[in-house]
Amino acid sequence: MKYVSAVFASLALAAHGAVISADATNYVGAFASAQDGDTIILTAGPYALTEPIILDKKLNVTAEPGTIFQVADLSSIVFAFGNMAGYSSTLDGLSIATATGDSCDLAEPYALQANFSIDITGATVASNKVNLKTDVGVWHNERKLNDFYFAECHYAVDHPTKMSGGVYKLLGNCRAQLDFSVDFDKLGGTDGCGTTIENFATFTSYRAQVEAQWDEFVEKVDDEKELRLPVTREGNAVTNLLVQIDTVRNVAATINAKYKSVEIEAAINLVDVGYYDSWNHSKIRLEIHLPAPYTVTNAMGVVGRNEESFEAEVSALSSYSVEPACVGQAIGDDCIQNVEFDIVACDLTGEYSLNELTIGCQAEDNNGDPGVCPNMDAEEPATVIFFIDTNNFCEIEEFELDALFDLSIKVYDSDAYVVEQDTFDLGSMSYWQITADTSASGVALYNAEVTYAERTTDGDCSGFDDYLGEIAALEEGEFTQTYEPIGQTISIPLQVTAQMACATSDRTGNAITMNYTVLVDYDDGSARRRRALDGMSTRDAGEVAVDKEAGVRYTAEDLAQAAAVGASVAAGATAAQQEEQGDTILIVGGILILLLLCCCCCCLVVGVVIMRRRKAARQKEEAILSQQSNMGFNSSVNFGGHASQIKV
Repeated sequence: MKYVSAVFASLALAAHGAVISADATNYVGAFASAQDGDTIILTAGPYALTEPIILDKKLNVTAEPGTIFQVADLSSIVFAFGNMAGYSSTLDGLSIATATGDSCDLAEPYALQANFSIDITGATVASNKVNLKTDVGVWHNERKLNDFYFAECHYAVDHPTKMSGGVYKLLGNCRAQLDFSVDFDKLGGTDGCGTTIENFATFTSYRAQVEAQWDEFVEKVDDEKELRLPVTREGNAVTNLLVQIDTVRNVAATINAKYKSVEIEAAINLVDVGYYDSWNHSKIRLEIHLPAPYTVTNAMGVVGRNEESFEAEVSALSSYSVEPACVGQAIGDDCIQNVEFDIVACDLTGEYSLNELTIGCQAEDNNGDPGVCPNMDAEEPATVIFFIDTNNFCEIEEFELDALFDLSIKVYDSDAYVVEQDTFDLGSMSYWQITADTSASGVALYNAEVTYAERTTDGDCSGFDDYLGEIAALEEGEFTQTYEPIGQTISIPLQVTAQMACATSDRTGNAITMNYTVLVDYDDGSARRRRALDGMSTRDAGEVAVDKEAGVRYTAEDLAQAAAVGASVAAGATAAQQEEQGDTILIVGGILILLLLCCCCCCLVVGVVIMRRRKAARQKEEAILSQQSNMGFNSSVNFGGHASQIKV
């Protein structure tokens, strides 16, 4: 671009702001004192930068030929624009050189080429924000950033309530970098950004479209030729964020327009990727320039496909529409008409044409006289050939975010969870506590729970049943856990049993490792759902395993005692069952004693009855003998084993 035309363009964009000249000795003060709308003209020479030039106001910066910013390396930041006013600034004519010998110039926008791209190069979660870093292509002269979007949020409206930290940077490699953040708890929900959230067994995916929009001032057809009339071109670039990072969309187009009767100029003034469906149905608009009294007279035509893309086929073509013919212009004035069409494709790469573009004469000139068009060939329509080169929109690249939480675990001597302990006696209680740390990500947790617990040990477990396992499959009371949201801890009391330690008589101690799988729920702005309620599946940040080793010591007497009370699998009972069995034995013993007492009482009663009957029999016998004696009987008779003399 010629320096004179660049200055004129910058002055036009300055909207009547002040014009400030600066050089390498005072440019820092010039940028600091400039006001919105001012134009700063940098004089030729080297500008050694030790720190970025930060702009938070709208300035138009134009450099004379030979203006070179010297920076350390290609990744150094030359300019950083930190707010919406700063994004509206324009740079023109700058060159950059590094200490290692690399150099570059800002790109010149041409009428027949449109280049807008966005590529997400980094994504992290920190301080309760999703932080995105994007490469938005080569920096073009007199291009300004209008706005950028994350799903349904856009920075101009949703800063700082949902989006923040937007910085638009010019780097030492002449490329542009756009960084911004979205509040993690504003990703979803009715008051959030409308991110599509999908819940899976152990993770959650977030899908959102990321878009940037620019305007640029186009003055040249190529390096040798300038447009008769400059064009302000709108362009966008789109990519899709999955939380893995998804589809990158780069769009570039070239147009050649020729007509034998009159010189036609054409320029792309709009590239809107995904305009119709936020995916692969895009809008393209060309601006046709003809010298009056010539004009395009047909209202519609067909967009044709001249050759197939080597990457993918276009899935559909459509008709184009043309703005109404020009009328009432003076000879030589520019007749400007927009031609608009849509293309449905994942990959637009290929050669296209606007067919049957009819060139006619304006109905009347500026004086009201009929238009006269020499050398008009009314029978032969014009054809505009244009080229589009893109990436495949439908290819998906995964880019995983950093973990949202870190887990740690400790073992304590009591339910106060204060004093750590790593060795326990058989039969004692151990107290395990897991902490979910989100200090790095800043994400708010509202629940965490152990879903699986497994014991490993250096002992012989062949004689024991499996210990714990899937927590949801255990009987009530077998496993207790308590989540404390302030400290983000899970507390787990466990009795050290022979089954837990796989304790056997040939050893005096075992090392055991408890392996826990922890499921964490976090706040992402969408409705909170938890497994414990209505059987609904929870949105899971992830299942992460954590483990801790502890020692169990015991003697043969401890093991025998444990076996006696049923601590081992052979005894087949827990401590609670042992106590219950002891109570049962006492009851049965009491019943046996009562039965024995009853038997003794019965025997005593029977003995008394027998004795009384014998006594009565003897008394009766004595009475009979006495009576017989009185009557003179004397005979020997045996009654009951006793001999008596009976007299006759």
